[in-house]
Amino acid sequence: MTVVLHRTGLAVLIALTSLIAAEAAHSVRGSKPPPLLFSKVTAAPGTYVQIRTSARTAFRPRDRVHVYLIEKTIAAQVRSFADRRATILGTLSFNSRGWGQLRTQVPRLRPGDYVLALGCPTCADRSMRRFVVMSPATAPSEAVRRRMIIRIEDDRLLCNRTHSTELLAGFLSAFNHAEADLVARFLAAEDRWIWWRDPNDLQEPVPYRQLDFHFKNLHQMGISISLIELRFGGFRVFPHQGEFTFRIQRAGSGVVGNGKGATDCKTGRLALITIDTW
Repeated sequence: MTVVLHRTGLAVLIALTSLIAAEAAHSVRGSKPPPLLFSKVTAAPGTYVQIRTSARTAFRPRDRVHVYLIEKTIAAQVRSFADRRATILGTLSFNSRGWGQLRTQVPRLRPGDYVLALGCPTCADRSMRRFVVMSPATAPSEAVRRRMIIRIEDDRLLCNRTHSTELLAGFLSAFNHAEADLVARFLAAEDRWIWWRDPNDLQEPVPYRQLDFHFKNLHQMGISISLIELRFGGFRVFPHQGEFTFRIQRAGSGVVGNGKGATDCKTGRLALITIDTW
């Protein structure tokens, strides 16, 4: 009888343990997902950011959890995947322990503060299919709250016709006066630079680290040019630039030439110059 009671007690213990585990699993899966955190709190459209869960979740690698970006001022009004004010960013990738992450580009949206929302329309557990907006007001700390919001910058302040015209005109003036350090003053950094091409060799761009020397040589050859007109063409998301075409005139000869260029929207400096004729 003692053996029977022992076995019965063990069976009851196993049953209780299984029940508690099942209830805990149901509780976790039915609870609100933990906050999603941005790797950057400010970013320009087209730049990459990392989004990750702040804690383990009940999601598994097979779950396709979509992440959305919503303007903070209207976040409380957005309650569905179908709402056009929710911009999809991608799908979170989860490991076997329930940690999720996503690397994505910041979309071109109106400048301002944005928060995240998520949902898993195809999850087997119906409780995980709901659309959930990540409210910073529920964050457990100020540090977490700050990382739940991203501010999309107004990059067009440095990427428009007025700025590009002043930038190119300033560069040409400094070039004509043989001023020093043109690369450091007017050009984007090497990792954001694309090329310089001019009529001396339109097939091969001048290497970035030889540009200052190249500009000195052009000046010594008597080349002096002024900007006649610049027409701004529009924006590229990647690389993030404002493109333009221009007309220039070479001093002394009166020859009018054409070219194209681009302004790096993040730094407000020249990222590309091609001069077809001068």
